[in-house]
Amino acid sequence: MDPCRPPGTDSGEGGVPSPERWRVTIMRNGSAVFRGVRTTTAPSGSFDVRRLLAGPSAGTRIVATAKSLQSGETCRGVLAL
Repeated sequence: MDPCRPPGTDSGEGGVPSPERWRVTIMRNGSAVFRGVRTTTAPSGSFDVRRLLAGPSAGTRIVATAKSLQSGETCRGVLAL
């Protein structure tokens, strides 16, 4: 996840300062599959969360949210299969 980086920006402009801590939640069909805190890294200002989810099927909805512990800014991504 590249928290709230404006489209078309690279690591040198816009985006999130490093290091910044984010509370991350990944939900699958309304149930949490991951909760944790991640810290952005320089120079990109991004962090990674990797989870393998077994048995995705039609109608599966995955929602990832990240909230900055410093600024309170929130970012959200949705994947519908």
